Amino acid sequence: MRDFITFHIKKSFRIINRKLLLGAVNAMLTDDGKFIASTIGKNHMKEIFELAYEYDKNVKAPEWFSRGFILENGKEQLDEFFSDVTMFYHNNNLLIPD
Repeated sequence: MRDFITFHIKKSFRIINRKLLLGAVNAMLTDDGKFIASTIGKNHMKEIFELAYEYDKNVKAPEWFSRGFILENGKEQLDEFFSDVTMFYHNNNLLIPD
C-alpha cells in the first residue's frame, strides 16, 4: 500500500510525475492486481489551522493541503489509468469528549 506517495509529489512536477507514477503502477499490476491508495480531503486538519490562526494571523494551511491528489479529485485521476476504480470512505474522525 502506498502511503501518500501520490499526494506528496512535489508541486512543480506533480502533474507529470503523478501521471508517470500511476502509469507505471498500472503497467506493473497483474490482471488480478490491486492498487490501493489513500489520501486526505481538502478540509484535513482545518480546525487545527483555524485554531492556530486565532493566535497567530500568519498561520495558514499549506496550499498542498487542498491540491494534488486528494479525496475530492483522487478517483478522477485514478480513472485515467485503471479500469475499475472504487472509492470507499472511512469515517475515522477523532472525537475528544469534554
